[in-house]
Amino acid sequence: MMLREDDALAVSNLVSRLLQALQVSRLHSIFNVTLEEPVRELAAALNGHIAAHGAVSFKPDVQAELLFLNDQPVRPRRSAAAPVEGLIRFLGQLGVGELRFLRPVDERAVRAFLSVVKERGAAADAAAVCRHLVEGLEANGLAGVVALLTREQVAARAVRRDTIVDQRLLARLAYARTLTLLREYLRHMRDPDLERYFWRRLIRAVQGLHGMLARSSRTLLALTLIKDADEPAINHGVNTCLLTLLLASKVGVPRAQAVNAGLAALLHGVGKFRTSPEVLAKEEDARTPAERREYDDHPYRAVGAFLETRRLDDALLIAALVAFQYEADPSSRPLQDLHPLARMVAVCEAYEALTSPAPGRPALLPDRALASMFAGRPRPFDEGLLGLFAGLLGLFPPGTAVRLDTGELAFVVHPNPDDPQRPLVAVVRDAAGGAVDGAVLDLAETGPRGGHRHTIVGTVDPVRVGIRPPEYMRGE
Repeated sequence: MMLREDDALAVSNLVSRLLQALQVSRLHSIFNVTLEEPVRELAAALNGHIAAHGAVSFKPDVQAELLFLNDQPVRPRRSAAAPVEGLIRFLGQLGVGELRFLRPVDERAVRAFLSVVKERGAAADAAAVCRHLVEGLEANGLAGVVALLTREQVAARAVRRDTIVDQRLLARLAYARTLTLLREYLRHMRDPDLERYFWRRLIRAVQGLHGMLARSSRTLLALTLIKDADEPAINHGVNTCLLTLLLASKVGVPRAQAVNAGLAALLHGVGKFRTSPEVLAKEEDARTPAERREYDDHPYRAVGAFLETRRLDDALLIAALVAFQYEADPSSRPLQDLHPLARMVAVCEAYEALTSPAPGRPALLPDRALASMFAGRPRPFDEGLLGLFAGLLGLFPPGTAVRLDTGELAFVVHPNPDDPQRPLVAVVRDAAGGAVDGAVLDLAETGPRGGHRHTIVGTVDPVRVGIRPPEYMRGE
């Protein structure tokens, strides 16, 4: 369950006030006049939230870079992302697994809490820090008002996270975070400090997505159906990254190399961001010779953009190489001469592009996009990788609209590797043409007499029949 939209500002304010008070109290005496306003505003924010919800609980997940407020993940607005990240780091350094405010607080109680953090917030290890803080709260009469649990205590008491937060929700949060980080990285590539900051964040984001593959591959694959969560080019980069991570996993690429491949896929279009929007918006045949030359130079602009960072780590070099090679024409450069990761990204990028609308053409249906690629359009691909990619997607790739023998219309949710003709599908129209809620059917399921209950009889164009995938397939 996500925090309601009308709570977003209150939550952002609460997080910002807590972080500000903690940071300022480290710099000044606890009774310094500088602390008067932060203490007053924090008390007001806490009491407002306690009045609405009964208590306030902050749980930082440092590894996943998530903050949970009353067991709900905080999904900040773009302008409020920094305070959330700062509070996660601050509480993580204190070894805090959960910080609770159990009842309304006055300014005296807030100062006492900040004093405990200031005086006892240092020790050899984080767990010891948190234990010292607990002792300090009791010594200052805050027992029953403020409570702290160590990370170990939270882990011991918690139900497994996947029962608290739906894994699909975590995947969607990771997807949204990666969209934001990619946009900000591209905006700040020419600022050395911000470029390094967002580069590190992008690496962690891709590592996080890779870590979700074992549990959430189905959800990650379904998220690639999202085509309009951001600017088309940003959306395209993140979807290409997800497809590349999934293909790398199927191929058996080691984790470090798979993350590099995903990062390279995320940034494959850097050169296009430095190409005239008017040129990009035109169909290929409509471009003038000069415009064709400008478009064809985007791989060189990509390499230039990476060289401007004046860093030469493995991940950046692979990203530059992939950006230069992924669209290479095999007629002028043999496929075997291209880097293996560039060939992998080329397959995923082309499929994502073909299944997205482009100037002069609508999006292709998933199965038709694969058929086009096997026919060597828009260019030849590594046949081995393309075959594995097709196996990953199945005979009916996720997002394919199909008609069942019962007359129902459905969207493919996930392929069935054991029987490609019988994937999981979500029904969106019943036999009479009425809209239904997207119940999932396993087409491999058999009835009492041994026959299959449902069978695909053909694909349909969802636009023509006026259907959309269920919300959970679109990441909504």
